[in-house]
Amino acid sequence: MKEIVTYFLLFLLQTSSSTDTIGPNQYLKDGDILVSSGKAFALGFFSPGKSSNRYVGIWYNKVAEQTVVWVANRDNPINGTSGVLAIDPAGNLVLSDGSHNLSVWSTNLTSMILKKSSSAQLMDSGNFALFQDQSKSVITWQSLIILLILYYPT
Repeated sequence: MKEIVTYFLLFLLQTSSSTDTIGPNQYLKDGDILVSSGKAFALGFFSPGKSSNRYVGIWYNKVAEQTVVWVANRDNPINGTSGVLAIDPAGNLVLSDGSHNLSVWSTNLTSMILKKSSSAQLMDSGNFALFQDQSKSVITWQSLIILLILYYPT
């Protein structure tokens, strides 16, 4: 019995810890966040100001006032908290409105360059990259194609 409790506690620790990667068969739902390995940036759902619209974005993680540096669905917000970000069966990142099962935003890459084992990682540079496979050797899409010199608040 003691072994079962130990394994269960280890499972809870593994599933509740923050991560920087989404892999196949994983998703990020509203309320979850990815945090880069050095904890510099976070990616998740947010509402600007008093808006009820929800967006997926990247912001500085260690700053008291949320400073968003990239937004996926800038022109197509989600109403409510039903949003889900996942890798679809073709290997694309897809943001959907879970209540209506509608795609709100996607990387929309051709399946010729993607694999079903794609993964996406939030890096300490603030870049969110989609990799062709879990070896992370080939980037197929990235949020910040040209990295600009950003003022990094401390």
